[in-house]
Amino acid sequence: MTDNHLRPHSSLQEVLGALTTTGPGRMQIIIDAINRGDFRDARLVEAAVNGLDDPSKEIAELLVEYVMPLYGIEILPLLRQRFNVKGNAGDVRKLNLMQTLDPSGSREFIKLSLDCGSKQIKQAAIRFLGDSPENIPLLIKQSKARARDVRYAALKALSQFNAPEAATELCQIIEKLDELRLYDAIIWHNQQREVLDCLLNQIRRQFGIALNEKLKSKAKKDHALNALLELLFCLSHRPDRGHPEVILLLLEYYAQLDRIKEIKAQTSPTFLVDGLLHALKSCRKAQGASSESS
Repeated sequence: MTDNHLRPHSSLQEVLGALTTTGPGRMQIIIDAINRGDFRDARLVEAAVNGLDDPSKEIAELLVEYVMPLYGIEILPLLRQRFNVKGNAGDVRKLNLMQTLDPSGSREFIKLSLDCGSKQIKQAAIRFLGDSPENIPLLIKQSKARARDVRYAALKALSQFNAPEAATELCQIIEKLDELRLYDAIIWHNQQREVLDCLLNQIRRQFGIALNEKLKSKAKKDHALNALLELLFCLSHRPDRGHPEVILLLLEYYAQLDRIKEIKAQTSPTFLVDGLLHALKSCRKAQGASSESS
């Protein structure tokens, strides 16, 4: 909350200058003002809110952490007025503050951000959808967005719900392989059986290509080898990696190490051998830990 005690005009002018100009020394002026309690003066509120757009990230974040909490819900009208749905980092800060101060009252801004926001704004809005199953339809829509970062954020949130739609989207990524590396963290945190089955089937398929002695195309074998490295990496991080079916599959190819070492591709098969051994070790360790806990 602001107070009615007015600070000396000269003191406020220095702080206003630091908030409305650029150049060195501004950070220390603002820190000193925070320590003196200057920002409780109502005459600095508008400049402080505008400072959320400061070109200096450090100053903007300083205002978020130490100044905005002084004002509480009093600044909601100003935040809403200044919010630009097509904006960037400064408007992400405003959206975050609106959601923190008034979650239910900010829902219309979240929906607006998802419908027509900039990439940064959409990513921020998606983070607020990850706590309620009723938001799944909104997340599904965003999982098909054109911007890759937006799709990633939506899929990450969907995976937290173990929604069938998340499994469908992740399985499509595993099938296509093209963007697998971009989504590997989501795939290995996901706990849905459908995703595990899809992962195992793709590993079988790519091993089939890599070990096909009749296939002479080094490019295709190279593609399969690199896909296997990524697939095994995803598998070795999944929480269900200790499942008996996973162990059996890896042991099946472990028994074919000599054949794997003879794969003719641009990428050395040694990398695949190492990836297979690492995955097997990780999965066996998880299986052991699961047996001990039960």
